[in-house]
Parts: sequence; C-alpha cells; structure tokens
Amino acid sequence: VIFLRFINPAIVSPYESGIVEEEPTPRIKRGLTLMCKIMQNIANHLLFSKEQHMVPFNEFLKNNFEL
Repeated sequence: VIFLRFINPAIVSPYESGIVEEEPTPRIKRGLTLMCKIMQNIANHLLFSKEQHMVPFNEFLKNNFEL
C-alpha cells in the first residue's frame, strides 16, 4: 500500500511532488512509469502477463521477490 499510494506517485511525477525543479521529458517520464510498474509488481509478488513488452522483466521480478 505504501508503494502504491506514496512512493510510486512521487517517482512518476517528481515535478508535481516537488522533488525536482524542472519537468522531466516525456521519455524520462515513461522510464519512471515503467520502473514503478516493476517495483509495484515486486511488492505484490506478481509477474507481468497482460503487458507483453514487460514480460522480459519477469525473471528480474522472480529474483527480487522476498521468500
């Protein structure tokens, strides 16, 4: 819940959160969004299945799930 409500929103929109002084470029915003999706899936112990472009990260997710 902490990732979903606090950490990920701050990472996805650092300008709006007051973390950075300049608006990130669309390419950087996209990278931050993808990073947050990966972090959220690790927190929820979920693998990617619906988003085929994210499936290659499943091995990384498995390696970072807590036992």
